[in-house]
Amino acid sequence: MGEWVFTPAVSHPLKASNATLHDKDRHVDLWYSASLLEDLLARLDSIEADFATTSTTTDVTPSGQPKRPLLE
Repeated sequence: MGEWVFTPAVSHPLKASNATLHDKDRHVDLWYSASLLEDLLARLDSIEADFATTSTTTDVTPSGQPKRPLLE
């Protein structure tokens, strides 16, 4: 599918626009789904930030193996 860019809607009284999704060849105006996509992106950002703060310490070796044996 390639890389797509989300551009949020502009709230301007004289120059309002809809949110869009576009890549280098295609441009899609978003109406109803724009607010849902904005909410999804905000939640994904929040999840990523939470993950980054909670996963700062690791119990793995540089090769990716656990330092401690896993409990079975």
